[in-house]
Amino acid sequence: MAAEAQPTCVPPLPAHSVEQLLHELQTHQIELQTQNEELRRAHLALQESRDRYVDLYDFAPVGYLTVTGEGKIAEINVTCATLLGEDRKKLLRRHFASHVMPEDGDRWHLFLRSALGQHERLSCELAMRRDDGSSFQARLDCLRPEFEATVVRITVTDITESKHADAQLRIAAIAFECQEGIVVMDANSKILRVNKAFKLMTGYSQRDLEGQTTALLRSDLQAPSFYEEVLSETRRTGAWHGDMWQRRKNGEDYPARVTCTAVMNEKGEVTHHVGNFTDTTSSQLQEQQRLRNEATHRNLLVREVHHRIKNNLQGISGLLRQFAQKHPTTAEPINQAISHLQGISVIHGLQGRAITSSVRLCELTGAIADEVQNLWQTAAIVDIPPVWIPRVIAEKESVPLALIINELIVNAVKHGGKTQGHVSITLRKGAKPDAVQINIINAGQLPIEAGQPNTPYSGLQLIAALMPRHGASIVREQHGDRVITSLTLEPPVISLDLK
Repeated sequence: MAAEAQPTCVPPLPAHSVEQLLHELQTHQIELQTQNEELRRAHLALQESRDRYVDLYDFAPVGYLTVTGEGKIAEINVTCATLLGEDRKKLLRRHFASHVMPEDGDRWHLFLRSALGQHERLSCELAMRRDDGSSFQARLDCLRPEFEATVVRITVTDITESKHADAQLRIAAIAFECQEGIVVMDANSKILRVNKAFKLMTGYSQRDLEGQTTALLRSDLQAPSFYEEVLSETRRTGAWHGDMWQRRKNGEDYPARVTCTAVMNEKGEVTHHVGNFTDTTSSQLQEQQRLRNEATHRNLLVREVHHRIKNNLQGISGLLRQFAQKHPTTAEPINQAISHLQGISVIHGLQGRAITSSVRLCELTGAIADEVQNLWQTAAIVDIPPVWIPRVIAEKESVPLALIINELIVNAVKHGGKTQGHVSITLRKGAKPDAVQINIINAGQLPIEAGQPNTPYSGLQLIAALMPRHGASIVREQHGDRVITSLTLEPPVISLDLK
């Protein structure tokens, strides 16, 4: 019978070794837990970092996309998809050229080929279009990665607003350098900037004007208070426009048309002033010449009209004379009518010769006396002192006064002038400084009682109807065997001829 195996005896571990082993196990377990916690935290951090990267990529201020060598979109962020106006998923594998405006299609293809052929950074600007048909200006910046020979990374930036701002700045720059002088000032009228036209107009350079105020440009021909009023009104209403005198650097004064505009901030406070200046020297000279030309032309026309009226009146007088010759019994009333026409004709004749429409009283009296003398075959002698200051007749009173003088001389001829063989006419200074007295002298006697004329507006009645309301009076007196009719004229009927 075989002998039974004896069990192996394992000596028991010392108590301190068991405790040490348990302690090591616990320590290792704690380390594993710590490592697991660190791994979890690292994983969360990595996840957060990835999410931040995705957010930064997708919602970056500029568009990002990756384009293949064929020009197809391989990757695109949300910003770029929004710029193109389409869902991101629908843009993948689509040709980027489909969003380039036709006029920039060649530029895009050339840009893509250049980007694929080199690793340098490239940029270009393209006109882009969205799926809804709207367009925008974009700047493309790209760089082909060294480890990827068939794709190009591109950033797309909407530069529509900046392009518009650049255009506005260019327009503003061109407008600033216009033919009109422009000065920009601060709120205290201190000059900050002027354009070329302003420098040419005033003779000052930018350096001359820096740190100066617009008081440097003021002329002594304008009261200082005027400039202060302009500035005050500009601040109160926002703008002022008008004419003023200015002074150049060489001391020359010149007229300028000025517009001053106040620039205000959002609080309504004036921050700057902008002045626009136009030298009106040449325009004023041109305007003066234009007015002179118009006056000359008008005078020629007026003189021609007076000349034609005179000729027509003389023609009518001629017809009346022919009728009087055929019918002698009507000679005296017809001669009376002819005399009236000649009085008017004389006025138009004098006005037709004069530079202006003003007629001198002495010339009118002499011309009417000549006409009466020729018509009535009676001498009418006019006496004017050697030293005589001419007076001119107010234009509206010229025709009535001509008829009055004519009627007075004709009456003198008819009531004694024919018998005596002449009438005398003298022009003398009146009692007042500006008055003139015309004395018409003929032989005869004044009637004791003036009878009423049979014909309305004949003789004295006609004279009374034509007399000016102010500045004229008539006195008839008997001096022995002579009758003296005195016509006194003063302003506003007449005035000194200062030309």
